[in-house]
This record gives sequence, structure tokens and C-alpha cells, in this order.
Amino acid sequence: MMAGTRRMSRWGPAVLALLFLAGCSSTNDASLSVRLTYPQEGAAAGPVPAGSDAPARPAYAKAPENRILIRVLAPHIPTPIEAWFDRSLGRGEISGIPPGDRIAVEVDEFDNTALTLGTNAPLLGRGFAHGVTLSPGENKTVAVPMFDKGTIVRICGAAPSGGAGTAGDTGDGGLAVDARLGQPLAVEVGPDDSVFVSSAQFNRIRRIDRYGYITHYAGNGPSGTLTEGAPASTAPIGPVYDLDMGPAGDLYLITWDQQIVRVGRATGQISIKYDAQKGIFNPAAKPDLAVVSDDTIYYTNGMENRVYLVQAGIRSDYVADNTPSQSQEGADKDFYPLRYPASVTFHPSGPSLFFSDRDNNKVKFVSLGVDKVYTKIGSSTVIPFSDGMDPLTMTPIQPIQFERDLVYGNFFLREKDFQGVKILRSNNRVHYFAGTGTAGYLGDEGPATTARLNDPLSVSVDSRGNVYIADTGNHAIRMVIGGALP
Repeated sequence: MMAGTRRMSRWGPAVLALLFLAGCSSTNDASLSVRLTYPQEGAAAGPVPAGSDAPARPAYAKAPENRILIRVLAPHIPTPIEAWFDRSLGRGEISGIPPGDRIAVEVDEFDNTALTLGTNAPLLGRGFAHGVTLSPGENKTVAVPMFDKGTIVRICGAAPSGGAGTAGDTGDGGLAVDARLGQPLAVEVGPDDSVFVSSAQFNRIRRIDRYGYITHYAGNGPSGTLTEGAPASTAPIGPVYDLDMGPAGDLYLITWDQQIVRVGRATGQISIKYDAQKGIFNPAAKPDLAVVSDDTIYYTNGMENRVYLVQAGIRSDYVADNTPSQSQEGADKDFYPLRYPASVTFHPSGPSLFFSDRDNNKVKFVSLGVDKVYTKIGSSTVIPFSDGMDPLTMTPIQPIQFERDLVYGNFFLREKDFQGVKILRSNNRVHYFAGTGTAGYLGDEGPATTARLNDPLSVSVDSRGNVYIADTGNHAIRMVIGGALP
């Protein structure tokens, strides 16, 4: 278990932090008093409440010399307003904020090595508040709940009821935390840290912006005939099973009909990249795609022992079990006996194409350019998993998802019967990351490793190291605060 998640969430004394910003400001500008709150302030460690299997949360007092960075941003603020302070200052104010709505406040808490405006100090905790409104000249106090690094929180979808989430299709135009989703099969972070979610039960893709608001982005009803150049918001794409971000910031998706579609970032229009298999998809399987460029797209369909390559609208085999089979390290990709390739992801380092070789209990990769297949995770000797294992000494049990983190160098692993996510960190060790392995809904605002998830089918990472999990069976998106950071 990583150091950030091994500790309980840090709760400590509340501190009223008011920051002074130098510079000119209009007399109509507003200001914020930012009050940081630690939800179990002053509480002593104690027994777990009756009927709950959540861990007790001990009180925690942070050192006053820790450094705090507060960031204010909104659509009408061209450049986020930032300032640092020491906890020992106690009071201050952020002024010069243009009045308006949809204002977000983000807070990062670092250890006391963060003595300058650098960002290399270890993250201790983080908090955020969305939906702040300021009138001209107004000063408003905003309470920001703070959480330890490695804490899991719900950012979209209904609050749990009876140990499970609730499906729904509401909330467009409002805060994402108040919206409802239906079977979010995929989540993907865009270049501006907006979060795209496939609410597959309702045939829609929705977008959560950096300010915490959710809107309709693509999809309008069951699968139908797609038209090149049509608006994505009204396209009959049906349920979308996977999302990927292209190098230019365009969103790519694969539907249950194995249609692959690009949504232009600038235009919001669709471009059909592949549409030759409509009508033969097995709805019990989950297709998955990896985008290298607009004309190089790999995918698996969950039915056939193939990894496919799509170029110029034409599909060809890329990894295939032709005879004679080769199972050794460095096997030729055209003769490798893969069994149920359940997901595929591209990493430019190498470059390499990774795939979950589910029924061979391995994660493999093709070294692009030499077209040879090697093992990323998996051992022929079955060894029970323990935290911190070398990936080549563990045996993943039917890995169904393997996704890369291009920013921080991590990979995320989901095994078929384990209701949780593991992480392969850049130190080449595999750790528990989120979920206990038992299905359910539990643990918001506590350590991600003690939370319960239900069929987490997709993972994505933003530029600040937050990790988003599509908690599909709970109809929610949950976020592990700073989970991708070292």
C-alpha cells in the first residue's frame, strides 16, 4: 500500500486562512476568506460505529509551518489566482477576484520543504469547493474541506443508498456532485482537465469541467445511422463502451456496434473512423480502444482473440494467434496465442502497445517497431498477491483492464473478480490502490484502499495527479485525491 494511502485521512484543527495578493484591482472586484476544515476536528480515535466496517479515523494535528497553496479559478478569470501561506499565519485574504459565478477554489497542502513557489514538495492533502458566486465588492467566507492524499471522494453520481449507488439521468448545467449517471462505463480526462464520462445506460457522454459543472457532450438515443460531420450532441451513438483522448485533444469513442468515432475538440462534430462491423457485437463483452493518432487506432472487441488496427477506415489484425503459435518472450505478434484480450492501451515510451491477456492471466505488450510480444505483468508460477510485488512475480487473475497514466508513469490494473484497482508505479512495483476487493459502496472521505467499489471499469488521471474511477455498478465517478503522485 502506498505511503499516502497507508495513513488515515488527516484531520486536524480548522484554520482560517486569508491571503493578501499584491497588484491592482478594480473597486468592483471581490475577495474571499478561505476557511479550511478538517471534518473530524478534535475527534479522538475510537471504535467503528455499529454496523459499519469502515476504519476509525484518528485525530491528526498538522504542523503549523506546512505550506498551503490556494487557487481561485472560473470561466471568467483568464488566469487562475494563486497565493501561498504558512499555516502559522492564521489569517489573510484573497482579493482582486472579478465578480461572477461558477467560481472554484482549490487548495493544495504541502510539507514544510515547499518554501518557494515550486511544486516539488510532497503533497500532504488537498481540498476544493465548487459553485462559489461573488457579487461586485463582496467578501465571502468559503469553507473548503481538506483531505489527506489518497482519500477517495465522490465527484459525480447519486450519494449511496443502502450500500449502493442509484442510476439516473439528471443534473445537466449544475454541479456534477448533484447529478446522476447510469452505468458509467468509461472515464477520460481531457487536456484542460475536463472529465468525460460515458453514461452508457442513457446513451450519453457527459462532460465535467474544471469548475465542477456537468453538461451534455455527445449522444442522443440508441445506436443509429451516423453522419459524418454531424454534431456529436445529437448523434445516435448508443452506449459508449470506452473513451480515449487523441494527441490533439479530440475525444475518441467506441460503441457497442464497434463503431469508432472522433469528436472534434474545436468543432464538436463527429468523424467516423470505423463503421464496418455494425450489428454483430456481443453486448456481454466490452470493446476497448487505444488511439495513437487520427489514423492509427487499436481496439479489442471482447469476443475474438485479436487486437485490431484501424487505418483509413480499414481494419486489420495486429496481434493474432496464427500457426505455429509462439508463446516465448519476444514472440512474433502475428503468432502469439492471446486469449480474450480485454483491454488495450498505448504508451509512447518504447513506443509500446499493452493489452490485458485475460485468460492467459497476463498483461502483455508489443514493442512497436520490432513487433515482438513481451510480458508486463504475470508469472507462470501462481503466487498470492502481496502489496509491493514485482509485476513479473505476481499472477493477475483474469486482468480485464490495464490503463496507462501518461503524466506520472503509472499503470492501473483491474482483475475480473477483484472489486478494486491496483497500481503499477514507476518504481516497477504493484500496490493496492482503491477498493477492498468486495463489491459495495463504502468509504467516501476515507483512504481509497479501505473503500468499496462495484465493477470499476475505467481509470483516468488529471494533470494534478488526481485519479478518476468509473465506479460503474454504483453509477458514480469517484476520485482518489493525488493518487497518481509519488
